[in-house]
Amino acid sequence: MLGEKTPVSEIPFFWTRFWNNSLHYTGYTSSYDNVHVEGDLNKFEFAAWYIKNNRIVAYSSMNKDMSAMVIGEAMK
Repeated sequence: MLGEKTPVSEIPFFWTRFWNNSLHYTGYTSSYDNVHVEGDLNKFEFAAWYIKNNRIVAYSSMNKDMSAMVIGEAMK
């Protein structure tokens, strides 16, 4: 907060639920080289991997709750 850098030991994440849909985001990146999407965006059921330098730096999903938990653990 005061310009002091503090190491973070946990992978950041957030989730929200609206209109019976669950959205998860795990990781952090301010930029990425590629996004790999599996599923159907129009049906609000998908998983997306944000990739930078051939490494997954973030993951988002909608209505795939269990996969979000597994990815968060794997990113550690």
